[in-house]
Amino acid sequence: MAVELQTIEEGPDRIRIVAHIEGRAPADVFRDWVEPERVHLWWGPEATINLVIGGEYEFRWRKLNAVLRGRYTRIETNRRLDFGWAWDDDSARPKQVRLSFSSDGKSGTLLEVIHGPYSAESKDQELRQQHLDGWRFHLPKLGGDSTTDS
Repeated sequence: MAVELQTIEEGPDRIRIVAHIEGRAPADVFRDWVEPERVHLWWGPEATINLVIGGEYEFRWRKLNAVLRGRYTRIETNRRLDFGWAWDDDSARPKQVRLSFSSDGKSGTLLEVIHGPYSAESKDQELRQQHLDGWRFHLPKLGGDSTTDS
């Protein structure tokens, strides 16, 4: 199964990527984001997830001594997932992520990722680039490449 990424530049304040995930229904791709045993297959962390509005998630990479956490702000099963995004060791303002899942009209999924906001400050723009690089690295794994860095 292939994943095709399209980065849509809309300015320095956010990231917008559309991933076309062939051969995987929106419900399956949604589950990859909310079930800890599936998150591990494509993103690599240990995951703790409380999938309710206001519920927290925590993703932990022990080898990197890194923790990502946030709260869910919107949940529309198989269609949309919004959550906060903050690394424990990051002094930057927390970001927000919005995921939209839709059918491609065949047997695949269109996943839209919007991540931000980012300020015009150079440190925040560097962070934006790091996040963009991270999405470009990890999103293709939603097509079935289960190689991870845990």
